Formats: sequence, C-alpha cells, structure tokens
Amino acid sequence: MKIAKHTDSLWTVNQGNFAYYAGPVYVSAAGQCIDLEAQIDNTTQTDNGYALETKVHCG
Repeated sequence: MKIAKHTDSLWTVNQGNFAYYAGPVYVSAAGQCIDLEAQIDNTTQTDNGYALETKVHCG
C-alpha cells in the first residue's frame, strides 16, 4: 500500500505480507487530493489485483 499527495512524488509506503488488511498509512494533505496504490498477490489462487487511484479524497 502506498499513498501520496497528488502533487508530491514522495510516497508513504506500508510494505509487508498481510493476511487481512494493510495500513493504516497516513499523509498530510489537508485541502488536497491524494493518490493511492495497492497490490494483492494471492499465492493460492489466480486472483491477483492491482489498483492505482489518482486524485481521490479531495478536500
């Protein structure tokens, strides 16, 4: 899981192997949008996922 202010190239990262959830990950971005990125690797099945969301949770 990675998170950053939309205008910033410095990502805050929460790395590791998580069975249920990752986080929390925080970034100070009052009045701005954030970008987030997450990846799911399921080693027992073929369902893997990747998400990159930009300009979300604006305000």
